[in-house]
Amino acid sequence: MTGEGWSRRLELSHDGSGMWNAAADAAGEAALAPPGGNLDLVAGALDCNLGLCPATNLMPVLRHGLHRNPGVRDFLMAWVSVPDLGVHPSQQRYEHIRRTSTGAVVRYIGAHRGFVGDLELDSDGVIVFYPDLARRVRDAPARMG
Repeated sequence: MTGEGWSRRLELSHDGSGMWNAAADAAGEAALAPPGGNLDLVAGALDCNLGLCPATNLMPVLRHGLHRNPGVRDFLMAWVSVPDLGVHPSQQRYEHIRRTSTGAVVRYIGAHRGFVGDLELDSDGVIVFYPDLARRVRDAPARMG
């Protein structure tokens, strides 16, 4: 990330068993917390969740089929805040609310920030609407061939 007079970088990796590694650096002057953080606090988390990025919410939803089948799942996520790129533990719940004619509605409850929103997903589990953050502008063109 870059801003006027500053930049930051975070490379976050996962070993597949719940352990995280991070390489982070910052340059310039910014009134932000340092990038990275105490990765022991996110030990056991299988997914990261990048702040202001609706696509990263899809990892646990797709892995557990919550866009297709009823269910409720709780997760510990390695949440990356923006723009400081700090890594924080975030308890999150995803609940299949209902199927729709074009996909499903899955409720997201983020204890870390107290956010609750009903995510509208298409039949592939891709975000169509994410309250206060994102809305699909148009469908992708039909594939040729």
